[in-house]
Amino acid sequence: MNDDAFEQESRREFSAFIAATPVSPRPVLDQRISQQVAAVLRPNKQRVLGKMMVIQTGAGAFTLLGCPQFGVGFGYELALLTELHLHLWPWAFYVLCGGLFVCLGGLLCGLGLTRAEKRRIHPQASVFFASFAALAYAAFMLLGPERFWMGTLFWLPGAFAGNLLGYWAAAWLRACWQKLLSIP
Repeated sequence: MNDDAFEQESRREFSAFIAATPVSPRPVLDQRISQQVAAVLRPNKQRVLGKMMVIQTGAGAFTLLGCPQFGVGFGYELALLTELHLHLWPWAFYVLCGGLFVCLGGLLCGLGLTRAEKRRIHPQASVFFASFAALAYAAFMLLGPERFWMGTLFWLPGAFAGNLLGYWAAAWLRACWQKLLSIP
């Protein structure tokens, strides 16, 4: 079929489509479709925050393997962390530590959430990350009360910043990737 014949056939099909009488689904089916679309485009906020909590907790547990403070994993063998701890002011080290160890959770949240989920929790994302940093800090105090808590209080802004940095970096990387894939 050449281009002219294809174009004529396409116009005939389109004309037949326009001339046809409209067909509507049954009301029950129409309602079910509307509910499914609403569920996809407007996900449950508690479910999204729960998903973020699972991602953050999993990433936090994984990054504890590199933390020398609790001796859970291989953290004592990381000379870089020991050197940073020895040569930085304590408050600067804890800000860096909080950002480093929590950034992975924010990054995974940014990659693991759909656009609709991100839109749904966008206003509360900062509150969630600040709350998660506070909960993680409380857990650290329970796990390691021998640490001087005022010094490690600087871990909180680092954790909050690390979460935000990871989350928005993932969103930016995803947007760049989608633009790259959509180039003709």
